[in-house]
Amino acid sequence: MHDAWTQFSAASAAVTMAGPHTVAAAAEDLREALRHWELATGIWIQAAIQQGTGSLAEHDRHFMAGFEAKKPLEVAFQVAARRALGTDT
Repeated sequence: MHDAWTQFSAASAAVTMAGPHTVAAAAEDLREALRHWELATGIWIQAAIQQGTGSLAEHDRHFMAGFEAKKPLEVAFQVAARRALGTDT
């Protein structure tokens, strides 16, 4: 997970610095949403280990809220990138 996050974060930073503004903004929004989701996942994992169970309703809600929050941002990034690349047909 950490390697994938590192690669995505580096690519997102490159797009943010060099990409068209619309793509850069969408990439930064997506990166931020994924970061919040990763933090919620880490907190859930720690709680599951401490409590000896993966059934943690409050943590499940935070995890799913983060999952749902990132979905429209993924689409927005994809749309912006395709438009910038001229592949949105």
